[in-house]
Amino acid sequence: MKKSLVTLLISFAVFSLSGCMLGRSTVKKNYYMINGIEYGETQKESGHIHAPLNAVTVNVSQFQISSAMKRNSFIYRRSETKYETDFYNEFMASPSEMITSNFSRILLLNGFNVIPGLSDYSVYGSLNAFYVDFRDPDAPKSVIDLNIVTRSNSDHKPVGTKHYFYQQTAQEKTPEAVVEAFNVCLSRILADFVDDFTEFTGK
Repeated sequence: MKKSLVTLLISFAVFSLSGCMLGRSTVKKNYYMINGIEYGETQKESGHIHAPLNAVTVNVSQFQISSAMKRNSFIYRRSETKYETDFYNEFMASPSEMITSNFSRILLLNGFNVIPGLSDYSVYGSLNAFYVDFRDPDAPKSVIDLNIVTRSNSDHKPVGTKHYFYQQTAQEKTPEAVVEAFNVCLSRILADFVDDFTEFTGK
């Protein structure tokens, strides 16, 4: 009798727990990617899209990112000192990975031979800021701030360094509008970078 009672109580507990789990609402997250390549600013300002491949080889190293920005969730700046993360809206990859990939692709599209390992030039990046500025709640701005170093591998010396900072007001206070504003910022940076890289290398 005791054994039957214990079995019954265990079965009831398992059933109750299952019911709680089934009844619990599922948390839905939204995931996004940034892509400045296909945005109009890059296509318009960089006049060598789909140029023939030339002999110059380039290695684009994974961009570094400040520890405060090393997360996939959206980051909102609320004041001079206060930042918040968004649990529900995230990027599919880290900001440094997405931006590094965009730099590699824009060089390829402009005719440079992007390869891993030994190359004529190396490109290094440091992502200082990647967030949404909500200090003006009515006009949130997507912000990208990074430093880029181009180095000649023949003598291991930098041939050029550049600081890029762009911010773009989101058209609406929605995740989609924020991502679109990030794309505008990145497209402008990529367009400037192609011109700067061509000037630095003389290619």
